[in-house]
Amino acid sequence: MNTILIEGLKQKIELTADFFYKQKSFGGYQVLISVIDDLMVLASELKAFSDHAEVILVYQELAEKLQEITEAMEQKDTILIADMLKYDIIELLDKVTKLEI
Repeated sequence: MNTILIEGLKQKIELTADFFYKQKSFGGYQVLISVIDDLMVLASELKAFSDHAEVILVYQELAEKLQEITEAMEQKDTILIADMLKYDIIELLDKVTKLEI
């Protein structure tokens, strides 16, 4: 899997979470756009390996987490967004790096 994309994503996630934890929403949302774009690229890459059961599970989990982040954005809950990115999405990215595809 694309380790350069994943490592870059992790750095952007840390930056986004830091902005949100410091109540700097504008900066957080600016970086979040890039994070979501990269997550969509990753989702596309995962979808290309949809014949692997383990990949399908990770893809579905990613889709669920993105939906939850969207709901948190609608509620303007930047702390929840930061927590989901920092803990749930980074954990998911670690799973992606361990996939044997």
